[in-house]
Amino acid sequence: MASENPITDADFAQLLELEKDQDPAHGWELQKETDLSRVWVRKVADEPVNLCKGYHDYPGIKKDVLVKILTDVELRGKVDPLYKRFEVAKDFGDYRLIYAEMNMPVFGMSNRDFLSYSAKKTTEKEVILFNKTATDADWPEISGIVRGELTVSGRIIREKEGDPNSSTMTSLLQPDYKGYLPTFAINAKQVDGTIKGQAWLRDFYQKTYKKTLDENETAE
Repeated sequence: MASENPITDADFAQLLELEKDQDPAHGWELQKETDLSRVWVRKVADEPVNLCKGYHDYPGIKKDVLVKILTDVELRGKVDPLYKRFEVAKDFGDYRLIYAEMNMPVFGMSNRDFLSYSAKKTTEKEVILFNKTATDADWPEISGIVRGELTVSGRIIREKEGDPNSSTMTSLLQPDYKGYLPTFAINAKQVDGTIKGQAWLRDFYQKTYKKTLDENETAE
């Protein structure tokens, strides 16, 4: 268990550097594009799963609301149907230990779980969320579930330029799922999952969370 915040300024800076890098010489390729999302991948030597980067738009969702949905574990667990469990294992104040178990989207793969430290950095321009693989004696591996690791995991959220009622997000994810891994299938699912995950988030806001916000405003 960490005695001080294991997530440093260097970790947050790493996300910002990865966000702006699109150089094909560094291995980046644009894989998929929709009206609201663009997904790039970078193949990393000796890593079975690609680094996946998405640039996403959230029309009508304010930055603070998007951050709330992504950092409130009760809400976050409702957004993505692949999550079987998503909870705060321990809260240290300036960072948290997060446990997540997910159903894998590829047939034949056992469920994966992840134990990670999670922290947030807020600047004038953005909110940066970073997750780093953790170990904790109180949260050992579970029989029948493969414990994965996070090589890269984070999000950068900003107010959309010229529209304070909308936001943008850059997502960065490179998990190491461990165990049996059909590499081609999981990398394809990684790209599709990045698009679907943002669609689920927008859908959750429109159908569920916006109603809560409207009711609170009415009550006030």
